[in-house]
Amino acid sequence: MILVFGGTTEGKQVISLLNEMQLTYVYSTKTEVNVELGEFGQYRNGALTPETLIQLIQEEKIQRIIHAAHPFAMELHQTIDIAGQQEKIEVLRLERNFSERVDHELVKYLKSYTELLATLTRDFQGKKLLALTGVQSIGKLKPFWKDNISYFRILDRNSSIDIADKSDFPREQLILEQPKNLIGGEEKLIDQLNIEVIATKESGSTGALEEKIELALKRKVPIFILTKPLLPKSFIQVQNVESLNVILNGNASFNLNNSSFNTIER
Repeated sequence: MILVFGGTTEGKQVISLLNEMQLTYVYSTKTEVNVELGEFGQYRNGALTPETLIQLIQEEKIQRIIHAAHPFAMELHQTIDIAGQQEKIEVLRLERNFSERVDHELVKYLKSYTELLATLTRDFQGKKLLALTGVQSIGKLKPFWKDNISYFRILDRNSSIDIADKSDFPREQLILEQPKNLIGGEEKLIDQLNIEVIATKESGSTGALEEKIELALKRKVPIFILTKPLLPKSFIQVQNVESLNVILNGNASFNLNNSSFNTIER
């Protein structure tokens, strides 16, 4: 049995591959989502601690983990790392495609929300912010938005709206989108809302980062990008679904020292 962490485009790609290969799996997401699994998959949702993940591994007799959740799911990264090492379970991390970082005066890469907040507070008082950093960032950036008009684009889900409400964020400044519509539409927002600074994440091609940067440069709007977090060394990084297919077919050898794999010639 394979345990898949998803909730992303990459997660859906893994589902398709496992169904094609007729491999049984458990598909796991933090919040409940509508997903079609087919006859080989079963679904669960809810946050996991290392202890509850270990219990799940033991109960479902999990032999391998495919981690295809969001690059910024840092707590999940740590949970999988701890449980995987304790249970001696191989963790395959299906990565997104990340383009080279852009060297431009309007494009800045920051390592943390603390650094982002400090930069906004120091240099952008009185400026309108468009935050594409997700609902969890609302509380982290409160010291800025409580004194400056800011707009956060989040998923149109009750759970997301509840998180925003707990931070007392103005509902009229929430931009609610369905998951399939979450990418794109920024140009219209910038023009309609007179946006003067953008914050986003280094979420790769799946998150349309290249398009966001291109738009910011076109509109001459500064864009701040939170860099993707480092992955645990125990993860075996897989660059695409084709490579994952090779691994699952047993046509690869692993070098755990550098978390990579090599294709075996047959």
